[in-house]
Amino acid sequence: MGTATIPSTTQPNGNGHTRTNVAVPVTLSLKDVPAVSGLLTVAITISPATAGATGYPTVSFSSVSVGGTSVEPGLVLSGTTFTANFSYSSAARVNQLDFNIGGYTYQGQTKDHREFAVTTQIRFRELGATADTVLSANSAISL
Repeated sequence: MGTATIPSTTQPNGNGHTRTNVAVPVTLSLKDVPAVSGLLTVAITISPATAGATGYPTVSFSSVSVGGTSVEPGLVLSGTTFTANFSYSSAARVNQLDFNIGGYTYQGQTKDHREFAVTTQIRFRELGATADTVLSANSAISL
């Protein structure tokens, strides 16, 4: 987790509609695995964990990168649930990868507050394994 300033997309001028120091996932790290080889797939879902005004607020992000390389995520906002799916082809025998997540925005008003659940699933194949390894993690965003 890290902190980010999150502007509202519903108020382009940003007056009073920017949240500062919001704790959000800024790096997704895959560490200390024996050796990842080939394709990794990642699915991140951000959905409301508490009740709030219908349709507001929602949280989303727009960019993912590994090192200096941009990864093109498939981004879907359906109602108040945001999903990002992306794949990354790793070099042989990688035992650490850091995915940087950025471009956070929210739709809502200054008065809107809500807790969001962040669910992450990573699927990859370890070198020499015959089946995929699936890792899951959960965190939260308080807006």
